[in-house]
Amino acid sequence: EVVMLSPVVSDRQEIVELLQSLMNQGLAYLYKPERYARLRGGGHSFSSPTRVLETPAGEMIQEVVQPVLSPVVISHAQHQSLVRIAKLWPVFLQAQLDIYRLAKTGKLDPLTCRMIKSMCTEKEWELGDTEPGYQAIHPFIRLDAVLDGDRFRVIDINSTRPAGVGDIIAFNTALNGHLIHDGQAYRGQTYPICRAFTDIVRRCVDDWAGDRNLPGESIPIQIALRHGDGDWFNFFNLNFALSGAGLASSLVDPESLCRDEACAVIRSRIKEGDPAYQLLEHGYPDKRCVMSPLYRRFLGNKLWMYLLSIEPTASIFKQALGSDYNLLFEAMPDMGLVEQGRLCLSSGERVRLDELSPKEWVFKDPASSSGRRMLLGFAMSSGKWHDALSMVRDGWVGQRFYRSQEKFLVASENGEPKAQKLYTKYGVYIFGSTLAGIELHAREFPVVHGARNTYFNSVMHKSQ
Repeated sequence: EVVMLSPVVSDRQEIVELLQSLMNQGLAYLYKPERYARLRGGGHSFSSPTRVLETPAGEMIQEVVQPVLSPVVISHAQHQSLVRIAKLWPVFLQAQLDIYRLAKTGKLDPLTCRMIKSMCTEKEWELGDTEPGYQAIHPFIRLDAVLDGDRFRVIDINSTRPAGVGDIIAFNTALNGHLIHDGQAYRGQTYPICRAFTDIVRRCVDDWAGDRNLPGESIPIQIALRHGDGDWFNFFNLNFALSGAGLASSLVDPESLCRDEACAVIRSRIKEGDPAYQLLEHGYPDKRCVMSPLYRRFLGNKLWMYLLSIEPTASIFKQALGSDYNLLFEAMPDMGLVEQGRLCLSSGERVRLDELSPKEWVFKDPASSSGRRMLLGFAMSSGKWHDALSMVRDGWVGQRFYRSQEKFLVASENGEPKAQKLYTKYGVYIFGSTLAGIELHAREFPVVHGARNTYFNSVMHKSQ
């Protein structure tokens, strides 16, 4: 089990000081005043500190992201399992690319080819083979995982941007002075996420620059970010980390990106369809090193977790992963593909959707994120569940719902620590093949994502 240790703070004054420290380090979301007004009442029992900021995008509200009040420490066995998964992930990604290429050239059966193509936009289907100029297929991966007993199950894959990395860096910096209790250091080790992040960025830039006979240290790194983005502080902290590692990093509005000179770009929320996406494409990949790569968002699609378990793609993954195939297979959830009102399971069984228990299944658009385009029936009556099934579309995936709940200490309404049972989700960061860090999101509600009433912590691990 995840170990919950003694609280790092024990009374209201210490909680206020801790939250102020987090504010100063930038563990906070930004809101436009009108949006913040609509969200009033949707925060934590103990109000998070806020302050008003004047930005080029206008007035913004900065609000601290609250942590649970005890360090969160996973076991050594859980840590080792995630280390192994991290080492396998680049192999898994390469096999996905190989399958994409087979499908694109019609070398797989028509049904499998259609499934692969369904994961891609027209541009991704056409240009997904474009090499970004560095060895990493995807430099920044975050696996969303839940606990199933004492092991982790991966339920989502995120690969577009290094969301949350700067938040963990801020958390670790702010909590550094609080991680001593009764004169003893907590028996947990932090993950080196700051160093892992700067290392993978440096490697990608050096790879890209080396192929063009340019010195890597001369390449400016531009973090494309809008001042109105809610996770602005996350990328501010990443810029600070890169600059501290000796890299020429800066925050840049997407519309101000370099056009004609060689540069590297770390993108924030810019995906295909965003007006700034075309600016990222300008000169890519010859003049521009973009992290994460363009045209490969499909490699974060949930369908890959299903394709790992069905033929003919399962055989391709088995050949690539060898004896480690089972480790990755067992880390995935029980799942199936929705077709004509039925869930097609990897066993070959086809079950009508209205015969599935609402407490055991969740349906998702395989390209969705942040709790959007999904149906979770856990809290629904059978009648509401059957009515809601009409929103589920062919091509969606059905995943078994793992009711992952843990008890933590949080700040009560009057500012004292109290025990509360919360739904949890872990973000497992993989940079290259390195387990770089883990975050915890904990919430009263079963759909866990980065909302105002979600607690956030950096996770440590036991050394043995």
